[in-house]
Amino acid sequence: MSKIGEDKEKGINFYPGGFDTVIHEKSRLGIMTLLLLHRECDFNFLKENLKLTDGNLSRHLQKLEVAGYIEVKKGYKGRRPHTVYRLSLLGKEKLNKYLKDLENLLRNLRT
Repeated sequence: MSKIGEDKEKGINFYPGGFDTVIHEKSRLGIMTLLLLHRECDFNFLKENLKLTDGNLSRHLQKLEVAGYIEVKKGYKGRRPHTVYRLSLLGKEKLNKYLKDLENLLRNLRT
Protein backbone atom coordinates (compact mmCIF):
# COMPACT_ATOMS: atom_id res chain seq x y z
CA MET A 1 0.00 0.00 0.00
CA SER A 2 1.36 3.42 -0.92
CA LYS A 3 1.52 6.43 1.37
CA ILE A 4 -0.90 9.34 1.04
CA GLY A 5 0.15 11.46 -1.89
CA GLU A 6 2.06 8.80 -3.74
CA ASP A 7 0.93 7.25 -6.97
CA LYS A 8 3.73 4.84 -7.83
CA GLU A 9 2.12 3.86 -11.11
CA LYS A 10 2.08 7.46 -12.35
CA GLY A 11 5.16 8.59 -10.41
CA ILE A 12 3.66 11.86 -9.19
CA ASN A 13 2.83 13.45 -5.88
CA PHE A 14 -0.66 14.91 -5.95
CA TYR A 15 -1.26 15.35 -2.24
CA PRO A 16 -1.94 19.03 -1.39
CA GLY A 17 0.93 18.98 1.10
CA GLY A 18 3.25 19.05 -1.90
CA PHE A 19 2.13 22.49 -3.06
CA ASP A 20 4.36 25.56 -2.80
CA THR A 21 3.44 26.85 0.66
CA VAL A 22 4.32 30.44 -0.21
CA ILE A 23 1.70 30.52 -2.99
CA HIS A 24 -0.83 28.04 -1.56
CA GLU A 25 -2.27 30.46 1.02
CA LYS A 26 -5.41 31.96 -0.58
CA SER A 27 -4.50 35.64 -0.21
CA ARG A 28 -1.05 35.12 -1.72
CA LEU A 29 -2.54 33.03 -4.52
CA GLY A 30 -4.94 35.91 -5.15
CA ILE A 31 -2.07 38.40 -5.28
CA MET A 32 -0.09 36.22 -7.68
CA THR A 33 -3.14 35.70 -9.89
CA LEU A 34 -3.93 39.42 -10.10
CA LEU A 35 -0.30 40.20 -10.91
CA LEU A 36 -0.32 37.57 -13.66
CA LEU A 37 -3.57 38.91 -15.14
CA HIS A 38 -2.74 42.63 -14.89
CA ARG A 39 1.06 42.45 -15.18
CA GLU A 40 1.43 45.24 -12.60
CA CYS A 41 -0.80 46.31 -9.69
CA ASP A 42 -0.57 48.97 -7.03
CA PHE A 43 -1.27 48.45 -3.34
CA ASN A 44 -4.77 49.96 -3.40
CA PHE A 45 -5.85 47.86 -6.40
CA LEU A 46 -4.75 44.68 -4.63
CA LYS A 47 -6.36 45.76 -1.36
CA GLU A 48 -9.71 46.56 -2.98
CA ASN A 49 -9.87 43.44 -5.13
CA LEU A 50 -8.74 41.02 -2.44
CA LYS A 51 -10.71 42.69 0.38
CA LEU A 52 -7.71 42.70 2.72
CA THR A 53 -6.67 45.17 5.38
CA ASP A 54 -3.52 47.25 4.88
CA GLY A 55 -1.60 45.22 7.45
CA ASN A 56 -2.72 41.85 6.15
CA LEU A 57 -1.91 42.72 2.54
CA SER A 58 1.46 44.18 3.56
CA ARG A 59 2.41 40.98 5.35
CA HIS A 60 1.48 38.77 2.38
CA LEU A 61 3.35 41.04 -0.04
CA GLN A 62 6.39 40.93 2.25
CA LYS A 63 6.39 37.11 2.22
CA LEU A 64 6.18 37.07 -1.57
CA GLU A 65 8.96 39.65 -1.86
CA VAL A 66 11.28 37.80 0.55
CA ALA A 67 10.70 34.59 -1.45
CA GLY A 68 11.68 36.47 -4.61
CA TYR A 69 8.28 35.91 -6.26
CA ILE A 70 7.42 39.60 -6.74
CA GLU A 71 9.24 42.80 -7.55
CA VAL A 72 8.41 46.06 -5.77
CA LYS A 73 8.74 49.50 -7.31
CA LYS A 74 8.31 52.42 -4.91
CA GLY A 75 7.80 55.92 -6.14
CA TYR A 76 5.40 58.83 -6.05
CA LYS A 77 2.16 59.66 -7.80
CA GLY A 78 2.06 63.40 -7.48
CA ARG A 79 3.15 64.01 -3.90
CA ARG A 80 1.84 60.74 -2.54
CA PRO A 81 3.83 57.53 -2.16
CA HIS A 82 2.87 54.95 -4.79
CA THR A 83 4.01 51.32 -4.70
CA VAL A 84 3.62 48.99 -7.67
CA TYR A 85 4.08 45.20 -7.65
CA ARG A 86 4.77 42.73 -10.44
CA LEU A 87 5.70 39.08 -10.70
CA SER A 88 9.39 38.33 -10.94
CA LEU A 89 10.64 35.74 -13.40
CA LEU A 90 10.97 33.30 -10.49
CA GLY A 91 7.41 34.17 -9.41
CA LYS A 92 6.06 33.38 -12.88
CA GLU A 93 7.90 30.07 -12.91
CA LYS A 94 6.69 29.14 -9.43
CA LEU A 95 3.09 30.12 -10.22
CA ASN A 96 3.13 28.06 -13.42
CA LYS A 97 4.48 25.06 -11.51
CA TYR A 98 1.82 25.56 -8.81
CA LEU A 99 -0.92 25.64 -11.45
CA LYS A 100 0.45 22.48 -13.10
CA ASP A 101 0.53 20.74 -9.71
CA LEU A 102 -3.07 21.80 -9.12
CA GLU A 103 -4.09 20.53 -12.57
CA ASN A 104 -2.41 17.18 -11.79
CA LEU A 105 -4.27 16.94 -8.49
CA LEU A 106 -7.60 17.64 -10.16
CA ARG A 107 -6.89 15.17 -12.99
CA ASN A 108 -5.98 12.45 -10.48
CA LEU A 109 -9.07 13.09 -8.38
CA ARG A 110 -11.26 12.62 -11.46
CA THR A 111 -9.70 9.29 -12.48
